[in-house]
Amino acid sequence: MCTTLRLTLTAMVSVLIPFHSLTASAADDDWPLQFDAYEYDFGEIDEADGVVSHTFMFSNISSRPVTIDYVSTSCGCTTASYPTDAVEPGEICEFTVNFNPARTDGRVFREIEVFVKGVRSCARMALYATVKPAPMGIRQLYPYLVAADVRTSTNHLAFGYIGQGHSMQKSVVIVNDSEKRVSLETVKADKNSILAVECPPSLDAGKAESVIFTYSLPSSGKYGTVTDTVWLSADGVRGEVPFVVSAIFTDDFTNAKGKLPKLATEPSYYDFGEQKRGKILKQKFLIRNDGEADLIVRAVEVSAGTTADLQSGTAIKPGQSVVMNAATVSRGTAGSGESCSVNLITNDPVRPRRELRLSYTVR
Repeated sequence: MCTTLRLTLTAMVSVLIPFHSLTASAADDDWPLQFDAYEYDFGEIDEADGVVSHTFMFSNISSRPVTIDYVSTSCGCTTASYPTDAVEPGEICEFTVNFNPARTDGRVFREIEVFVKGVRSCARMALYATVKPAPMGIRQLYPYLVAADVRTSTNHLAFGYIGQGHSMQKSVVIVNDSEKRVSLETVKADKNSILAVECPPSLDAGKAESVIFTYSLPSSGKYGTVTDTVWLSADGVRGEVPFVVSAIFTDDFTNAKGKLPKLATEPSYYDFGEQKRGKILKQKFLIRNDGEADLIVRAVEVSAGTTADLQSGTAIKPGQSVVMNAATVSRGTAGSGESCSVNLITNDPVRPRRELRLSYTVR
């Protein structure tokens, strides 16, 4: 919902809380949308009550129409609704965020980033809540059936960043929801994986134990995203739902200080708009080093059907840049929104993995 109000900048600031000190050029060129707040705390909420919502108000304080092109959320539990048409100068509109507290407990934080047409990030909002979990039985606590009557709370473990020469360990609880003891065994889909799995040899009826997953990364120059699939068997019968374990191998940033590299990309997101199915879509990305030490591209990862010509091992001097050409082929059904990505793994210690997204709508 939008309302057109032709307000002076002084009057607008009295309605909307400023994000930063505004100048004419900042309002027109850098921050065309002004929100009444950039964070909201839902306070204490009950998981059982379901989705909670809050509406931010924003205005176009620039001198031209502005369209919100894309909204990124830090978790699938958070969504947003907002006007998809161009917001005219002086218009005040609603930006509603929704948070689903299912499967969360305690203090939580979620982030929302707003991109405007022209591939520019113009606002970030933070959401907070303290979630009181709903009482649950064993099947709610352990919803994933990984083998026979053996259940777990999650079948996906994301390790995040692991530096060269470091190890990281995570565990997941499994419970035997049957009335008999079962023997257990784990099988890795990739037998050459460096992932180690420790599983109890058996599990008594009604009992719970932990399966321990460990990545031990040697200083071998292995970089990028790894995904391992691990199957659990009970009494010799393999389950239908595997454990999916992932990690991102990076440089060791334990002692990162002094002169450091800093990755910047332009753009970071590009929308091709409506495209015919089967068309080759191409886009250039500027990969720049805004730091004080050489930026080294450790790995370049592309989604299915996407290519990029930036090579692993490319070094970019401070203040310099290179152009990466990315391409994909439009696919999907008419009217569907599709996206693909190129992920860069670099020696930037602040953000070692950077995702560059391409999207389009099939016509």
